[in-house]
Amino acid sequence: MPVLSMTGYGFEITRDGYMTEIRSLNGKYLDINIKIPQELYPYENEFRNVVKSHFVRGSIELTISHKNMERSVLIPRLNRSYALHYINILNELSSIGKGKADFSSLLQIRDIVYTDIDEKAVLRAVKNILVSIANVCATVGRMRAKEGSVLKRFLVQDIKSLKQICSGISGFAGKQNDLIRQNLRNKISELVADIRQNDNRFEEEILFFANRMDISEELDRLSSHIKQFESLIKEGGQIGRRLDFLCQEILREFNTIGSKSTMIEIKRLVISGKDMIEKLREQVQNIE
Repeated sequence: MPVLSMTGYGFEITRDGYMTEIRSLNGKYLDINIKIPQELYPYENEFRNVVKSHFVRGSIELTISHKNMERSVLIPRLNRSYALHYINILNELSSIGKGKADFSSLLQIRDIVYTDIDEKAVLRAVKNILVSIANVCATVGRMRAKEGSVLKRFLVQDIKSLKQICSGISGFAGKQNDLIRQNLRNKISELVADIRQNDNRFEEEILFFANRMDISEELDRLSSHIKQFESLIKEGGQIGRRLDFLCQEILREFNTIGSKSTMIEIKRLVISGKDMIEKLREQVQNIE
């Protein structure tokens, strides 16, 4: 399966003059936000279900608006009884003031003119809109797949660099262990006058402290996490959350290695590794 980005855009105009527009951005879960005209409110769940059937994760914004409509589904109607009350008031005012009544001002009064919905026309439009939403979702899906392939190439390159950093740390790990043992031996020799009488005990203490500073287990876990990361990239599909979790685990191992290490060379490589992980996480957070 391909690696999918969560970023995409698409639009289409139906034969009824409605514009269907979808924007997709990264998000932890599937969050669908819908903006539609008043006459389409009863059909919002139907529109939402179509979008749900195409996406698993991401922040999706569906906007349906009027565009180049030859025939409106909204028909203006006059509230005659309501208007007559105002006409009588205007006539009375004009007779008192001995002037001419201005009926155009009635149009500024709320509810004098109301909007009626042509239900048959709306039903026809909804059928076309549902098809249009599916078409636009497919367009957005293709864009997400295209961007996902680009992200995949970046991830493969970054993981290769991360493996080189880990290899560099492994190369210094053995030397660091030898240095730790030698430093411990020198410090204890300065404090203990008669080391030779308790030589076995002395070696055990050195081994104990050296093991506490050993980073071989962290390097093994790093190698395992990186292999899982590479496997998921090859697998594709909805892998974003799992990749993000692995990034956190890899960062944890680098932090532990950094706290245990005394060699400046290892500390520099740890800093490079953490920088690389932050870069990876930025990319991973845009993968479905």
